[in-house]
Amino acid sequence: MGFSGHSSARLFTRVLVLTVNQALNTNRLKRLGKELGVDLSGIQEGGKEPVSHFYAGLKTSEDTWESRKLLILALLLGKGTISAKAESLFSLFDLEYNKYLTSEELESMLEQVVRVALDVLPRYCVEYLEHVGDLDGAVLVQNYWEKLRGTRSEAKHSLKALILDPHETQVTLPTFKTKLMAQEPDLLSACGLRRRALQHYKQLMRSQARHRPSAPLVQVSQ
Repeated sequence: MGFSGHSSARLFTRVLVLTVNQALNTNRLKRLGKELGVDLSGIQEGGKEPVSHFYAGLKTSEDTWESRKLLILALLLGKGTISAKAESLFSLFDLEYNKYLTSEELESMLEQVVRVALDVLPRYCVEYLEHVGDLDGAVLVQNYWEKLRGTRSEAKHSLKALILDPHETQVTLPTFKTKLMAQEPDLLSACGLRRRALQHYKQLMRSQARHRPSAPLVQVSQ
């Protein structure tokens, strides 16, 4: 989509500049694409390509776009350290500028991040493969996508447990950054989150296998 060639910090800054006290409309989004050299031709109304359908899902009205979803997408696909991404992500959900997130705000953040990484982007990949005629590839990614979707809740709660101790009700930016930086360096990327989700899927499968009743032995008459 063109986001991976830029730092997530730069993408964040440009979107925020374009949306200060104003909605992100089609003209401003096109301006963003032109400034960054990102192909946003997919925002054209009525396009049949998967990217058109993808961007249509970011709309909130006929000519208004959901800037937060776009920012999360930029964060997951853009380049940058986990520290820089964590700071940008925190600021996006610290709506009252009080330099902390409540447990509820943190959960809302993680729900949206996990949804983009484990549902929105894989769905786009399936639609793209179907569009170009790679049906075998689409089936493989479809199976992969279904596994990821099944771990969304576990992925969200495990990330929350990494950041917030059970007795805590809020997290500050320094703690948020420190907790995330102690994990894999690409945790705040689409690939890093998908890899973590697959680990949850494998654990779930092993747990189900352990609790699955054994098949009764069948005696064969001579």
